[in-house]
Amino acid sequence: MILSRYLRSEVVKSVLSILLVLILIFILQRFIYYLRDAASGQLATGLVSELLMLQIPRIMGLLIPMAMFLGTLVSLGRMYLDQEITVMRACGFGQIGLLMALMKPAMIFSTLALVLSLWLTPWAVEQQYKLLDQQAAQADVALLQPGRFQQSADGKSILYIQEQTKDGQLSNIFLSQQSFVNGKDAHKVKIITAAKGKVIRQKNLDRFLLLQSGERFEGSPGQNDFSVVAFGEYLNRLTDNQVIEKKRSLDAINTQKLLSMNDGVATAEFQWRISMGLSAFILVLIAIPLARVRPRQGKFAKLLPGLMLYVFYLMLLIISKNWLESESISTYIGLWWVHLLMLFIALWLLDFVPVSWRTSKSKLRY
Repeated sequence: MILSRYLRSEVVKSVLSILLVLILIFILQRFIYYLRDAASGQLATGLVSELLMLQIPRIMGLLIPMAMFLGTLVSLGRMYLDQEITVMRACGFGQIGLLMALMKPAMIFSTLALVLSLWLTPWAVEQQYKLLDQQAAQADVALLQPGRFQQSADGKSILYIQEQTKDGQLSNIFLSQQSFVNGKDAHKVKIITAAKGKVIRQKNLDRFLLLQSGERFEGSPGQNDFSVVAFGEYLNRLTDNQVIEKKRSLDAINTQKLLSMNDGVATAEFQWRISMGLSAFILVLIAIPLARVRPRQGKFAKLLPGLMLYVFYLMLLIISKNWLESESISTYIGLWWVHLLMLFIALWLLDFVPVSWRTSKSKLRY
């Protein structure tokens, strides 16, 4: 039907516009956070873009319910203000038709939120952990920045470069390595300086530092047995530290494994993931009647009450999740009571409650 397609297109355009703006805001916030870590030497600059891309599934899963709610509220509010809804009703297209027309985009966006929350977000979070674990194992080169001394994780070597080009060429290199001979009392120090060099990788993933035009000093501190060697090329193997996996948070655990964990914390996380899809659908049901405005009110008249209702919904979910994690409430109650409460509010606003209740509501409304 033409009216149904028109309604859907208007709502979907508003939802996508709001979702895009919200994603950009949150991505910018994460970008500043990662940029700060990169500037302080805690994060490799090459990982910033990868970590940002892996943030998108989580951000989208959290923002889709809000975008659906605000998009429906704004687009329908404009239609009420322009008398388009009034004309539709005069043509026999009432509230039921309006509700049925918006069920399709509501189901699509709710399903998308579920897919993101149940599968893509845990995968993306796990990939972030793996990238950071790998960086920790290769911290000697991964975090290398021009003009800064970089110490290896075991504290046995220090690497410094003055400049680094985009293609990986290094210049004015200083490398200091120490190895203990008899316990910690006697040790040898090897100092290498080179005019230029680069990091190369073999097919077996071994990493080497190829140095050119430099000198090597090797000996024991306090002794006069230092050896000095000038070289044209020098290949120094870079040993990777053991990859130590950091403790994963629950949002990095895949849903199948999460279901096998029989505790309140895992149950709370699973119900939270389900809530992203359910809340997106229920918020559309609430937005349809809440968008009704009078001509002089403006299309943003219900925006503030709508935001307050959305915050109320979100806060109830967070509180219930905390209760479930602490096992203060049963898993059968969990977060479901919040969705049932908001669904009742939606049906109340849609006048889908018994006649006696609608009469009481009318007295309260007017």
